[in-house]
Amino acid sequence: MGKITKRRASISAKKHTDEAIQKCIQYVRSGKKSMYAACKMLKLPMSTVRYRMSDRWKQKNVSGPRSVLTQEEEQKMVIWLIGMQERGFPVTRSTLRFKVAEFLSSDPRETPFKNNRPGRKWFAAFMRRNPGFSLRAPETVSSASARVSEEDIRGWFQHIKEWLAKNDMLHILDCPDRVFNGDETSFYLHPKTKEVIARTGSRNVYEVEQAVAKQNVTVMFAFGASGTVVHPHVILSGKG
Repeated sequence: MGKITKRRASISAKKHTDEAIQKCIQYVRSGKKSMYAACKMLKLPMSTVRYRMSDRWKQKNVSGPRSVLTQEEEQKMVIWLIGMQERGFPVTRSTLRFKVAEFLSSDPRETPFKNNRPGRKWFAAFMRRNPGFSLRAPETVSSASARVSEEDIRGWFQHIKEWLAKNDMLHILDCPDRVFNGDETSFYLHPKTKEVIARTGSRNVYEVEQAVAKQNVTVMFAFGASGTVVHPHVILSGKG
């Protein structure tokens, strides 16, 4: 029983270390932290991280067919995924595959993909190569806003400030003409009727739809920190 416990602890520790190493590599390659700072924060030896980033490690751990994307190209995808999540627009697996197809169409090469769009096996391999990611169920802003606190709001603004500083854009906050806040609302063309007049004793009361049930018009409103009011942007229903 003792041997089994130790083995499980060893596997758990190895997984934790691998995740820490991948996280450290992402910090370094994305430019968020230096090699020294990232290793110190995650308590990892610099020699280990350097080895994992070297060609020797890549050659040792190559299995199956080679990736269609180069390591540099795939790392750009990783940085893009991180950036999208930080801005509040986490990417779905379908969007990632579409992005890869779009990239391969702009930079043609021989691929096993139909229409340059990778499939589920490529996505699974991508996730194995980048263990710092996992599939999660996101919470929408609208539902989260019902429980938002002052601490959440201050944290959000601090997060935005750090992102602007990291990308050398902090000076934007000095000019209120460049700071805007926007939100959208939908107007359903066939809102659900709350009450109708019907004969007493009617078992089922139906209403014929006058438009597609979920068809709506979206209106985007935006306001500037300087008091500027932007003309509303109206998005009409598309036609097939």
